[in-house]
Amino acid sequence: MVQYDHKSLYHTGYVEEKKEGIGMLAIARRNAILELLREHQSVNVTELATSLGVATETIRRDFKEMEAAGQLIRTHGGAYITEGVQNDISVSMRSVIRQQERPSPRSAPG
Repeated sequence: MVQYDHKSLYHTGYVEEKKEGIGMLAIARRNAILELLREHQSVNVTELATSLGVATETIRRDFKEMEAAGQLIRTHGGAYITEGVQNDISVSMRSVIRQQERPSPRSAPG
C-alpha cells in the first residue's frame, strides 16, 4: 500500500491549508495526481482522497476527466499510467505465450 504524504504536497504548492481542513483547486489536484502517477505509476482512489483531503467521488471525477484527456487509465479503485513503461510484446503475442505456458488438459495426470 502506497502512502501519499500530503505534507510534501504543501512544499510543491499543490495543497493550501485552510482553517477547516485541506483544500485544492481542481487543476492543482490533478497536477498532484499526475506527479504521484509519474512517481508510482499507479494510485489508489481511497489513499489519494485521504492524502489530498477530498472525497473519493472528487478523485473519481478527476480520473474520468484525466482519462478523457489521455493522461491516465482508470481501473477499479485506482488509475495508472503507461508513460515510461516499456512493453515490447504485442497483445496477440502475449496471448500466444500465455496459451503455451498453460498445461494442456491432455498432459494432466490422471
